[in-house]
Amino acid sequence: MKAIFLASLCSLLAFAIVAQEPTAAAGAPSAYPELGTWKGQWESSGRSRANGQMEIEITAIDGDRVTGQVRVATSATPACSPIWEKLAGIKKGEKLYAQYDVRGRCGKADVILWIDPAEKTVIVGTYSSEYPDKGKIRLTRQQN
Repeated sequence: MKAIFLASLCSLLAFAIVAQEPTAAAGAPSAYPELGTWKGQWESSGRSRANGQMEIEITAIDGDRVTGQVRVATSATPACSPIWEKLAGIKKGEKLYAQYDVRGRCGKADVILWIDPAEKTVIVGTYSSEYPDKGKIRLTRQQN
């Protein structure tokens, strides 16, 4: 009786293992590699030649809509508080087009970001702000 029970149990386990739906392997790339936290530098190419730190957290990509948060610190304007502000935009192909408003003298900025094809853990891009300034962004993926 024990032998029949064990044989039946082994058959059931084998069937259950084969019948499982395939799942993504651990460490498999996400459908949206932009999701997550990115941290690094921004640098003005305008008259101000300001620079600073930037952190972006892309929390959702729903169709072509992108949402998250951003915080920016600058070397030139201490009045720009590095607090989290809303980031919203769209995804077109490999690029994210987003906008944020850190208020005060730093104001609104439009960013275009994409994952560097040579360095998959780096997002690069450009920004332009309402206080005529523009520049470059380089952020590295942070481990969560």
